[in-house]
Amino acid sequence: MPDTTLLQDEASLELTVDGRVAPFLIKKRDGGEATSEGSKTPPAGGYSEKAHGGRQTVEDVTCTFEFVPSRDNDFIQWLKSRRGKGNARLVENGLDDDGNVWGRINGWTGKFKKLDTGNYDGSDSAVREGSFEIETDGVIQ
Repeated sequence: MPDTTLLQDEASLELTVDGRVAPFLIKKRDGGEATSEGSKTPPAGGYSEKAHGGRQTVEDVTCTFEFVPSRDNDFIQWLKSRRGKGNARLVENGLDDDGNVWGRINGWTGKFKKLDTGNYDGSDSAVREGSFEIETDGVIQ
């Protein structure tokens, strides 16, 4: 495990849906925060609110990947059929300075929710990126 500050690019992510590992490389992750549904009550007499805590929840996770047709298209076509049904697992592992996995940072499970194969713009030569979303269970592993 590194003894220095972890950089944002020092991680790798792997998506598995219904036991099939996605071939694409995930470039970016958003969401997945561990949070809770808070509950507060204002007592009478002008006193400050009282916090009661609440149920633990996990925000949904959205990831971006570079679309390489020869590697990704067959999986992506299958993945379209798994929206709202497929059991998804996303694992985020920490990497050291040499790119070796030193351990798990996060892991999410839930249902495969959404797939976007990227935008089309005939006047733009930028790399085509896709994205997916997982509706998470309430636990981060």
